[in-house]
Amino acid sequence: MVEAVRELSQNRTGALIVVETSGSIDMRVFVDQGVPIDGEISKALLQTIFQPKTLLHDGAVFIRGTRIISAGVILPLSDKTFSRQLGTRHRAAMGITESVDQCLCIIVSEETGSISLAEKGVLDRPLTSSKLKELLDKKFALLVKGESVAPGWGLLSRIIGPEGRRFLQTTVRTLSSNSSEEKK
Repeated sequence: MVEAVRELSQNRTGALIVVETSGSIDMRVFVDQGVPIDGEISKALLQTIFQPKTLLHDGAVFIRGTRIISAGVILPLSDKTFSRQLGTRHRAAMGITESVDQCLCIIVSEETGSISLAEKGVLDRPLTSSKLKELLDKKFALLVKGESVAPGWGLLSRIIGPEGRRFLQTTVRTLSSNSSEEKK
């Protein structure tokens, strides 16, 4: 994702990426839920979506875990007053992060190519792609450390979701009990 953002920034291709950080965002908070994608995150897919001549480039991409859930998502705009340097993408990023705690939003300015990160109504800008990667790594490392649903499962726990966790936990318990019985 960071590599795609870096290249979009270098090419001054505008982008807006909403990343779910914990829990599950009710997609009804979006003004328009966009077009379902349900595809694995890849540099190529993100770059293709945000190309100016595509139908989905003006909206946001919504990411949950390792998947792009939808593209062309229309976000609620913030009512705050912003610098004239900041456009609709920045207002949308601030609007969604003011409304929803469990997300962050990455913005690439079409005019300047600058990268920004919005979280909980606060905009961090301008960022280099390496600083963005550092902030994302730190954010997700804290989330994985604080994983309370399935301690010790880390990132896998976030990716597979609650049903997958239950299945794996049941399987591990079954294998452990079978192994214990075999030893007897």
